[in-house]
Amino acid sequence: MVVAYLTTGRRRCELLMLEDTDFDFKINKYFVRRSKDHLSRWYPIGSGFMAVIASLKVDGKLPAGRLFKKWSHPDTISHKVKQALIACGFENHRLHDLRHTFSRIYLENKGDLKSLQELLGHTEYKITEIYAHLSEDHLQKEVERVKIGPVDLLKTKGS
Repeated sequence: MVVAYLTTGRRRCELLMLEDTDFDFKINKYFVRRSKDHLSRWYPIGSGFMAVIASLKVDGKLPAGRLFKKWSHPDTISHKVKQALIACGFENHRLHDLRHTFSRIYLENKGDLKSLQELLGHTEYKITEIYAHLSEDHLQKEVERVKIGPVDLLKTKGS
């Protein structure tokens, strides 16, 4: 489940309530009909999420009904994910932080905010900006993009 959340950026119930009929492998997409803002739409299936889906298949097919039947209540998944995060040394993280992690990884790999808005299912760009946290390591690498030589100094003198 942790990998599913990390590779989709979905909200807790959006992923938890997915059913076998919500997948169209011909177009490589899945359908979220239960979102926070009551909008329904198709999302692309990335390779990481595809691996999770493949692990759930029996005889090459998804089991009928809810994909993640094992967890009947949203609080159960929050609790189980929290236990997994603690076991991995991330005591201060919660399930929703995986949505932020998805966003950070996406942006650090040259993703853009408009596409992130679509992937997260946000209706407002301002909300997506909240998810635009970048790691200190990434920012350190990015600051090295600025290379200044003597010619650059001359170009900016007096401006």
